[in-house]
Amino acid sequence: MFTACTAVIVVKENLVLLGYRSDGQGWSLAGGKQEPEEDLETCAKRELHEEFGLVATQLESLGRIHASSLVRGVPLTVHPMVYLCREYTGSVHMRIEEMLDFQWISLDQARQLPDLYPPTREALHAYSEQIQKRC
Repeated sequence: MFTACTAVIVVKENLVLLGYRSDGQGWSLAGGKQEPEEDLETCAKRELHEEFGLVATQLESLGRIHASSLVRGVPLTVHPMVYLCREYTGSVHMRIEEMLDFQWISLDQARQLPDLYPPTREALHAYSEQIQKRC
Protein backbone atom coordinates (compact mmCIF):
# COMPACT_ATOMS: atom_id res chain seq x y z
CA MET A 1 0.00 0.00 0.00
CA PHE A 2 1.36 3.39 -1.01
CA THR A 3 -0.17 6.52 0.57
CA ALA A 4 2.53 9.21 0.23
CA CYS A 5 1.08 10.55 -3.02
CA THR A 6 -1.42 12.99 -4.46
CA ALA A 7 -3.63 13.65 -7.48
CA VAL A 8 -4.91 17.06 -8.57
CA ILE A 9 -8.12 17.61 -10.55
CA VAL A 10 -7.80 20.98 -12.28
CA VAL A 11 -11.15 22.36 -13.45
CA LYS A 12 -11.75 25.24 -15.87
CA GLU A 13 -15.18 26.03 -17.30
CA ASN A 14 -16.47 22.52 -16.43
CA LEU A 15 -13.50 20.85 -18.15
CA VAL A 16 -10.77 18.84 -16.44
CA LEU A 17 -7.08 18.94 -17.36
CA LEU A 18 -5.46 15.67 -18.37
CA GLY A 19 -1.94 14.96 -19.58
CA TYR A 20 -0.66 11.98 -21.52
CA ARG A 21 2.01 10.41 -19.30
CA SER A 22 5.50 10.11 -20.74
CA ASP A 23 5.80 6.62 -19.21
CA GLY A 24 3.04 5.38 -21.53
CA GLN A 25 0.46 4.71 -18.81
CA GLY A 26 -2.20 6.87 -20.46
CA TRP A 27 -4.09 10.06 -19.71
CA SER A 28 -3.60 11.30 -16.18
CA LEU A 29 -4.20 14.07 -13.69
CA ALA A 30 -1.27 15.90 -12.18
CA GLY A 31 0.08 14.11 -9.15
CA GLY A 32 2.85 12.05 -7.73
CA LYS A 33 5.02 11.07 -4.83
CA GLN A 34 5.37 13.11 -1.66
CA GLU A 35 8.90 14.30 -0.85
CA PRO A 36 10.14 13.69 2.73
CA GLU A 37 9.89 17.35 3.81
CA GLU A 38 6.43 17.98 2.29
CA ASP A 39 2.89 17.76 3.54
CA LEU A 40 0.40 16.37 1.02
CA GLU A 41 -1.00 19.75 -0.05
CA THR A 42 2.52 21.04 -0.77
CA CYS A 43 3.18 17.86 -2.76
CA ALA A 44 0.02 18.42 -4.82
CA LYS A 45 1.01 22.01 -5.59
CA ARG A 46 4.56 21.00 -6.55
CA GLU A 47 3.39 18.18 -8.81
CA LEU A 48 0.87 20.45 -10.55
CA HIS A 49 3.59 22.98 -11.24
CA GLU A 50 6.13 20.36 -12.37
CA GLU A 51 3.74 18.55 -14.69
CA PHE A 52 1.61 21.38 -16.11
CA GLY A 53 3.33 24.65 -15.15
CA LEU A 54 0.32 25.84 -13.13
CA VAL A 55 0.49 27.36 -9.64
CA ALA A 56 -2.46 26.38 -7.45
CA THR A 57 -3.76 29.30 -5.40
CA GLN A 58 -6.37 27.18 -3.64
CA LEU A 59 -6.91 23.44 -3.24
CA GLU A 60 -9.88 21.55 -1.83
CA SER A 61 -9.28 18.08 -0.43
CA LEU A 62 -11.66 15.44 -1.81
CA GLY A 63 -10.22 12.60 0.27
CA ARG A 64 -8.32 9.45 -0.63
CA ILE A 65 -8.98 7.01 -3.43
CA HIS A 66 -7.74 3.45 -3.91
CA ALA A 67 -6.44 2.18 -7.24
CA SER A 68 -3.97 -0.18 -8.88
CA SER A 69 -0.92 1.40 -10.47
CA LEU A 70 2.53 0.69 -11.78
CA VAL A 71 5.13 2.54 -9.73
CA ARG A 72 8.53 2.31 -11.42
CA GLY A 73 7.35 -0.87 -13.12
CA VAL A 74 6.09 -2.49 -9.91
CA PRO A 75 2.33 -3.13 -9.55
CA LEU A 76 1.05 -1.49 -6.34
CA THR A 77 -2.19 -0.36 -4.79
CA VAL A 78 -1.95 3.40 -4.33
CA HIS A 79 -4.05 5.60 -2.07
CA PRO A 80 -3.44 9.18 -3.20
CA MET A 81 -5.02 12.17 -1.53
CA VAL A 82 -7.12 13.84 -4.23
CA TYR A 83 -7.33 17.63 -4.45
CA LEU A 84 -9.62 19.83 -6.51
CA CYS A 85 -8.06 22.96 -8.00
CA ARG A 86 -10.35 25.63 -9.46
CA GLU A 87 -8.05 28.56 -8.75
CA TYR A 88 -4.56 28.75 -10.22
CA THR A 89 -2.22 31.05 -12.10
CA GLY A 90 -0.19 30.43 -15.22
CA SER A 91 -0.89 28.63 -18.45
CA VAL A 92 -0.31 25.00 -19.30
CA HIS A 93 3.18 24.09 -20.37
CA MET A 94 4.53 20.61 -19.81
CA ARG A 95 7.90 19.07 -19.13
CA ILE A 96 8.42 16.31 -21.68
CA GLU A 97 9.81 14.08 -18.90
CA GLU A 98 6.37 14.17 -17.26
CA MET A 99 3.68 14.62 -19.92
CA LEU A 100 3.72 14.36 -23.71
CA ASP A 101 0.39 16.07 -24.45
CA PHE A 102 -2.54 17.64 -22.64
CA GLN A 103 -6.23 18.27 -23.15
CA TRP A 104 -9.11 20.03 -21.43
CA ILE A 105 -11.99 17.56 -21.56
CA SER A 106 -15.44 17.14 -20.03
CA LEU A 107 -15.70 14.85 -17.05
CA ASP A 108 -17.97 12.45 -18.95
CA GLN A 109 -15.62 12.29 -21.94
CA ALA A 110 -12.59 11.81 -19.69
CA ARG A 111 -14.18 8.89 -17.90
CA GLN A 112 -14.81 7.20 -21.28
CA LEU A 113 -11.17 7.32 -22.41
CA PRO A 114 -9.90 3.75 -22.87
CA ASP A 115 -6.33 4.68 -21.93
CA LEU A 116 -7.15 6.54 -18.72
CA TYR A 117 -4.59 5.94 -15.94
CA PRO A 118 -6.37 3.82 -13.26
CA PRO A 119 -5.79 6.22 -10.31
CA THR A 120 -7.10 9.06 -12.51
CA ARG A 121 -10.23 7.04 -13.31
CA GLU A 122 -10.87 6.54 -9.58
CA ALA A 123 -10.18 10.20 -8.76
CA LEU A 124 -12.59 11.39 -11.45
CA HIS A 125 -15.21 8.96 -10.14
CA ALA A 126 -14.81 10.43 -6.63
CA TYR A 127 -15.09 13.96 -8.07
CA SER A 128 -18.24 12.99 -9.98
CA GLU A 129 -19.78 11.68 -6.75
CA GLN A 130 -18.93 14.98 -4.98
CA ILE A 131 -20.68 16.92 -7.76
CA GLN A 132 -23.78 14.74 -7.46
CA LYS A 133 -23.92 15.24 -3.67
CA ARG A 134 -23.77 19.02 -4.08
CA CYS A 135 -26.72 19.11 -6.51
